[in-house]
Amino acid sequence: MKRKSFVLLGLLFCLSAASCGEKPAASVDEGQAAVNQEETEEAGGVLQTEEEESETEEAPAVVHAVGEMTPLNDWEITVTNFQIVDNITSDMWEFTPSEGGNKFAQVFVTLNNKGAEADTFLPSLVYNDDVMAQLVHGEEEFSQTQLLNYDNDLANKSIDPGAPKDGELVFEIPEAIAAATDELLIRFQSGDNEVIYKIR
Repeated sequence: MKRKSFVLLGLLFCLSAASCGEKPAASVDEGQAAVNQEETEEAGGVLQTEEEESETEEAPAVVHAVGEMTPLNDWEITVTNFQIVDNITSDMWEFTPSEGGNKFAQVFVTLNNKGAEADTFLPSLVYNDDVMAQLVHGEEEFSQTQLLNYDNDLANKSIDPGAPKDGELVFEIPEAIAAATDELLIRFQSGDNEVIYKIR
């Protein structure tokens, strides 16, 4: 009888020790929940980072249509028309492209100086927030060609405030671009600010 009691007590002790060595079910559940929460937070962090990156991507530039008025610094600019010609004439002068086969792109513009004093629209020497203009065809850019003694040329022209001024910007372009039908843009730029018109 004593031997049976001793064996029974030994078995109970072993079972008790074994159960003490196991991790409680509640602890296992809590540990798994903590792992799941970390994974969720990491996934959420990745998703949030991707959203932030997409928000910081540059927005596409707004392209204006001929006839729209757009502000740029103290200027109000309206591109009113566009044409390609072999040469340009005035009362006393005739202007032809500097290279054979090239054409002139004439961009007709109305400017309004909203500043407090007279200012030069497209100065020969550009400083600070002075405006520059380029004709853009795909990856190619063309600066305006200043026609000396051509009164309608707006390049390097001083314009008084509050008095809209009509004139032209002239660009010399290759015949292949002149004869094409694909997109042609004019971009007015001042520092980080720009205004873009689609003229063809």
